[in-house]
Amino acid sequence: STYSPIRFKPSSAGGFFTQGDPRYTPFFPILIDGKVFIHNGAALYAYDIISSKDNPLLWQHVENNPNLILFDEKVIYSGAIYNGKLLYVNLVGSIWREDLQLGWLHVKMPFPCRSLMAFDINTGKIAWRIGGDVSKTDFLSHASFPTPPAIEDDCLYAPAVYTALATDPPEQYLICLDAKTGLLKWKTFVASGFLEINLFNSPAREQAASPVTVLEDLL
Repeated sequence: STYSPIRFKPSSAGGFFTQGDPRYTPFFPILIDGKVFIHNGAALYAYDIISSKDNPLLWQHVENNPNLILFDEKVIYSGAIYNGKLLYVNLVGSIWREDLQLGWLHVKMPFPCRSLMAFDINTGKIAWRIGGDVSKTDFLSHASFPTPPAIEDDCLYAPAVYTALATDPPEQYLICLDAKTGLLKWKTFVASGFLEINLFNSPAREQAASPVTVLEDLL
């Protein structure tokens, strides 16, 4: 019961989940110095795993996004830590559009646009954030980050998905950020393509990028 905020219960909503009663999704905790950080795409929780308190919650951050978002098993719920001070996670910042249904059929899917956010691991204060804002069109504000970043020295490497308009083919990029400030150092276009569509000619799946790994001077 201690970790009930991040538990997921099965849903009969056909792939959708509602905050507070969500479908099961896999998550990968981040551990450092007796603390564990867990998020489900909508909220981030920090716990003291050594504490004997009934409630070892240190802090939490909940994004103010719509209750209904699209579940996708390809999205990775995890994060990364830089220099023992900053925690990076990808949380839903906004959605492309509200869910539109015709009877039991989903005509338009409420695809999430995910922000990449940096938190102080001790206080939970936001150090910086990029992406996840569908109301803007510039790359760093509008890009979606469906998987956690990789860290090497002072560089943060993250896969990003950019779609200027809902009808455009999504573009996938690999970007490099300054780990402390979140400033963009470079970005490289990887690929683009069309999404799976439903019988209403509407995208049926969120575009998810592959995770990044670092080996010497290769990504």
